[in-house]
Amino acid sequence: MKIEKIKVDRMSLASLMNDMFQGRIRVPRFQRVFVWERKRIQELLDSMYKEYPIGTIFLWNSPPKYNHLIRTVDYLGVPQPKDGANYSLIVDGQQRLTSLFAVVYGRTIEGEDYRKIVFDLTPRDLSKRFLYREPDNRRWISVKTVIDRDFQIYNNLPSDEHREQYQHCANLLANYPFSVVTVDEMDIDDAIEIFERINRSGKPLNRFDLITASILSDDFDLREKTQSDIVEPLEQIGFGTIEETSVVQSLALVIKGRTESSTQMELTNNEVKEVWERVADCFLHAVHFVRENLAVTRVDMLPYDGILPILAYYFFYAKTNEVLGEHREQLERWFWCVAFSERYSAASQTRMTEDALWIRELIDEGKKCEIPVNLIAEAFWQSSMKYTTSAIRNGVVCLLNSLRPLHFLNGTHTYVRGDHFESFVVADNHHVFPVGFLKREGYKTVEVHKLPNFAFIAPDVDRWIANRAPSEYMEEIRERYGQEHFDRVMYSHLIPTDEHSGIWSNNYERFGRQRAELFLAEVRKRCGISDRLADEYRDPLVNAIEVGLRDSIHIQLGNQYGFDYWGKHVSRHVNEQQLEQRIDEHFRRIGRISGPERSDPRQKLNFLLVLDYLKIVENNWNCFSSIFDNLSDFRRAVDDFNTFRNAVKHNRSIDATIEHRAKAAIIWFSRQMDLDLTAFGL
Repeated sequence: MKIEKIKVDRMSLASLMNDMFQGRIRVPRFQRVFVWERKRIQELLDSMYKEYPIGTIFLWNSPPKYNHLIRTVDYLGVPQPKDGANYSLIVDGQQRLTSLFAVVYGRTIEGEDYRKIVFDLTPRDLSKRFLYREPDNRRWISVKTVIDRDFQIYNNLPSDEHREQYQHCANLLANYPFSVVTVDEMDIDDAIEIFERINRSGKPLNRFDLITASILSDDFDLREKTQSDIVEPLEQIGFGTIEETSVVQSLALVIKGRTESSTQMELTNNEVKEVWERVADCFLHAVHFVRENLAVTRVDMLPYDGILPILAYYFFYAKTNEVLGEHREQLERWFWCVAFSERYSAASQTRMTEDALWIRELIDEGKKCEIPVNLIAEAFWQSSMKYTTSAIRNGVVCLLNSLRPLHFLNGTHTYVRGDHFESFVVADNHHVFPVGFLKREGYKTVEVHKLPNFAFIAPDVDRWIANRAPSEYMEEIRERYGQEHFDRVMYSHLIPTDEHSGIWSNNYERFGRQRAELFLAEVRKRCGISDRLADEYRDPLVNAIEVGLRDSIHIQLGNQYGFDYWGKHVSRHVNEQQLEQRIDEHFRRIGRISGPERSDPRQKLNFLLVLDYLKIVENNWNCFSSIFDNLSDFRRAVDDFNTFRNAVKHNRSIDATIEHRAKAAIIWFSRQMDLDLTAFGL
């Protein structure tokens, strides 16, 4: 029979209090133990009296192997837990239950006598039925006495009205229906997931609360050690406040070689104390490494918090305080691959365990990082600077910072520090296309903050740019400082400024997609992914794109105008004399004087140049807009492809920039024309 994992019960105050008194319901160590101040307890009792809802109580029927999570609360006066016994741990509602327990059983806690919380049988102010004062057993009756239904006091009350109020209060409190949700048949991993999703006084429970509770001892408090040895030193250097759970993950990796939740919960006090000093040092070394080598200036720039525990594990396992020379390139590649593959976006604990294994293999065997990164430029264009938890967003921020971005006007290094760089989404800061300009052009606010529109722009430059058009202020920079300064500065920001850049036409979308391509190229380089097209594929790829263009032109013009389209819709846009010369040369080579090349429009297209295709499409755009989404993109792709095509056909050298742009153009053409290029590795 299937056992319910979640059960919802209606329980009375007496039943809950008795279960606590008998020790069946326990306070776990991850809960901070203190009862509410008197005023809140009085408000709680008043809500029960008025039959208002007071929230659900969550309990976890934990297996005996987790009895070490039980906190001994001496002032409650409940029996000590026994080995092998089953208990229910309070996940949410601890403050309500322990406060009520102190009242119901009349406990004195830290000098506070909870028998003095009384019920006023004849209140002058109906909103103040529950008070704190000495009971007189005539008008002011201890709530403990009311719940106990002390008949001697009841019989000695001065009037029937007093006795009626006494009985009414006793019934309401004793019979108040508590909603109790109990989770059962769950191991620690499932329980932790529940703990982390429930709020306690507005503060989420987390794994760190659980671990610190389970290994707490008189001489070692993990929370205090984390604060003094890691958190405070990092805050002092301006790195910010780290996620404390990262520290527990580091401990689990060092001690167990794994970091799943269940592994973390198995950590013992002695194990943690033995390695603590070295783990704290390694964690600080990990932060130093990402700050100095990966441009993670602040913790909120990290693509994932889990990156630090893995790097800390490297220092621990390698028994070093400095990254060994042969490992630096691989660790940096791993960082970029984790960020841009979004590796820790799901099953992060498992992925971290896998990466810890790779760290051991890197150190022991020199194994290279082999994390696949399947990223396209569109991912950058669709990302926003407002996605503060996005690994891609934070990865780009680190990427740009690692290029040591230069001041737009004086060419000095722009240091990412100070109030101006506290927030990357302030409306007037860090936008290549200014907010005011884009709003005048009709763009919505959400579109302004697209990732490719972000740059590390210094505050004085932001003020100087104001809301001007990009073409205006960029041209002013170029004229004022010269082409060399201009190119050097813009390259440090990965801002495209060639003649086809959307900057010069103030075309926001074109600029954004161009810059996204530059982001992708830089990411692929950092991740060790080559953009080089294999030599044996270059000429066939060029031919495939040219055939695709000719076929598309022939089909679209033929469908629109009939297949005698040449005279009216092609001839006047190309140099017919040069075309005839190329056809004649072709016939001389094959030893013929005539053929379909003279009259068949599809055959004649074979003898046109790539730039002729551009003219035909431009002048017949109504026929091609359904295939090529954007004419400006078509022009750019033709230009980049043509440069590459001529270099291939004439055996000229091809640099990385030409190759990258050509590859982007080829991929764009293949998508627009639905060409299958898988045979060429694309």
